[in-house]
Amino acid sequence: MTNKDPVRAAIIGTGDEGCQAMIRSHNREYLDFVGYCDIRPSQQERAVKEFSNHADYSSSDVKKLKKYATKDEMYADPDVEVVVIALPLWLHAPVAIEAMNKGKHVFTES
Repeated sequence: MTNKDPVRAAIIGTGDEGCQAMIRSHNREYLDFVGYCDIRPSQQERAVKEFSNHADYSSSDVKKLKKYATKDEMYADPDVEVVVIALPLWLHAPVAIEAMNKGKHVFTES
């Protein structure tokens, strides 16, 4: 087995599932978040707190996270290889299709 770099990801949706399931529980050896996107300022703050509490993220790592103002900004970032979708279920398909049309891989929570 060869060592590979973790996939670089951005998460869209930092509510309960986004923070509690996706950010809190991910393994940074395989998936490394480079940024996050949420339209709600309170949830943006929550995401920063969740990353700050993650054992694998130092304070300098958290400061480097990109806060995307829009999903189009997130899609345009060449550092993002995969978009982690933690939005309301009815938005999963349209956002996944958009992301794939922009050349991104997708991961959705269920």
